[in-house]
Amino acid sequence: GYGTIIAKYSVYISNIMSVMLNQKGPGSAILKIMARIQGLIMGTVLGELANQLFGGCGNEIPMYSCLAVYETVAIFLVMHSQEYANMYMGYMIAMFGEFGMVVPCTTSTSDLAAMYARVSCTITALILIVVFNMLIPGERSASKAGICIVAAWANMLASFQKVFDPKVTTLLLDRAHVADQTATAVTYGVEAGKDPRFWRTPWKNAAFTKAVSCAFTIRFTLTILEQTAIGHVGSEGPKTAFFASMIKLPSFQVFWDLMQSRMCLLSDQGVYIFEYEEADTNQEILDRHFALEDDLPHWDDARIQFIASVNSLIESQNTVAVTSLEDDASSQACMVLTAIDMTMRELSKVEDAFLQA
Repeated sequence: GYGTIIAKYSVYISNIMSVMLNQKGPGSAILKIMARIQGLIMGTVLGELANQLFGGCGNEIPMYSCLAVYETVAIFLVMHSQEYANMYMGYMIAMFGEFGMVVPCTTSTSDLAAMYARVSCTITALILIVVFNMLIPGERSASKAGICIVAAWANMLASFQKVFDPKVTTLLLDRAHVADQTATAVTYGVEAGKDPRFWRTPWKNAAFTKAVSCAFTIRFTLTILEQTAIGHVGSEGPKTAFFASMIKLPSFQVFWDLMQSRMCLLSDQGVYIFEYEEADTNQEILDRHFALEDDLPHWDDARIQFIASVNSLIESQNTVAVTSLEDDASSQACMVLTAIDMTMRELSKVEDAFLQA
């Protein structure tokens, strides 16, 4: 113990620290500590207030009823909070309010000394957690958000490569991991915007928001390409004969190489912006960007050549009656071209946001 602040042989500090260290979640440690202190004060005051109103021997039913309503509201706050700070506050409100309501039946159920001991020990424990978090920092929300969004982009690039690789004849469609990574990135990105940055560069929220928004759109275009490739709505299947012939065209490979280079550049640039958070300019990435800008005029030429090659491919095939748009070669070619154009527009938006960041 220490003076009148911490009682001798008190287990409150170790108890609180063990509970708090097990509550892992995104967000700044300082912001979480402030939310816990708010919950601590509110829970302590509300618990003592309920004790004064309904406590005492013979009043068990009113007190139990009050406790049930109180805990229900607190747990509702925990389970339905949109922000992690409110969730932590709900935990503390539930725990410390219960301390004030569940007490032995005596002539005086209010114990102000015990209440003061709980508050002082809890604040001491929270201060110790902040100190140790600053001395031994863990992975911050900004880094986790960057890792998740870069991983989502990398997985989408890998899916595009499978779709457009002539050696891959069968596709197994699994985009759940991309959606999960993007959703996780959004959660950490919200918390990253609230973290104190101190000496670090400001959080690139505009670039991150654009990267997330475009990831959702590109995931949609990827779905169109995959369903077009297998010729039906499903989770797996072989590529259609026309699609397999189309991606073998030399003009398409030029078309695809330009798009793939841009996606690789943006993936590397995302790592540099969101994970490393460097303030200086990466000259290598800028050189790659300017090289791609020089290649953009070739994009229109490659697109025109690809359309001409596809038309020739369609004319060279035997004319057979089709029963659905999925079986129609012209429709497949239009879907592929539309999806690629949409993807390139989204990549241009992300590229502009990254350059501004």
